[in-house]
Amino acid sequence: MTVPEQIEIITAKLKELDKLGKKKPHTRYTLADGTVIPSTTTINSNNLGWNKYILIKWSKKMQRENKDSEAFTEVSARIGTLAHYFAECYVKKEPIDREMVAAEYLVEEVKIAKTAYQGFKKWADKHNPIFKHSEVQLVSEEYKYGGTIDLILEVDGKLCIYDIKTSNSVHTEMILQLAAYRHLYEANYALKITSATIIKISKDEPEYELHYVDSDMLDKGWEAFKSLITINRMHDELKFSRI
Repeated sequence: MTVPEQIEIITAKLKELDKLGKKKPHTRYTLADGTVIPSTTTINSNNLGWNKYILIKWSKKMQRENKDSEAFTEVSARIGTLAHYFAECYVKKEPIDREMVAAEYLVEEVKIAKTAYQGFKKWADKHNPIFKHSEVQLVSEEYKYGGTIDLILEVDGKLCIYDIKTSNSVHTEMILQLAAYRHLYEANYALKITSATIIKISKDEPEYELHYVDSDMLDKGWEAFKSLITINRMHDELKFSRI
């Protein structure tokens, strides 16, 4: 049975248990004065849309097949969150909270997340990375946004960002996300990030792919992300006046 078919079954069970549509609140980012600010992901998704036509096409296909695209996306996100949690426990050498996992997730979700996690572990066992930070939540007081970096690694004496993805593919807007993370880290730690890499782990089998982004590409991504920050701010300021 394919992962999409398994997710359909999971979706039906979660609906029966009334566990869908009740997502946990997203991480809240605030400035030093308490001002709530948007996340990197929010700024990207609300103002970029480079991938929207692919998503629209997929959503229409799901609709034609009488499938719930929103529920499918939510279940996929749940599985991705769990796989991230397993990876975080590995990095921090902490035990998995099995009671929490059993209470929050179905057995079928855990099985898929474990497969994805095994892909992460396969990468870690092969490359023996030097982990410096995990799940780093940071804000930019200057640019007024926040974000959570999955991993900071030391590679050949240099610091690099590593981001874990359980999506089926990688997209160009992810470069902007990584560039935004680089700024957050450098601004808060006053340390240089030399590159970024996406670790794409598969939900189908315990495998992984690495997608590298060099410093020059991160520079371009940062210029694009700064434009999105401006657009995001202007969106709230642009209003019609009644006459």
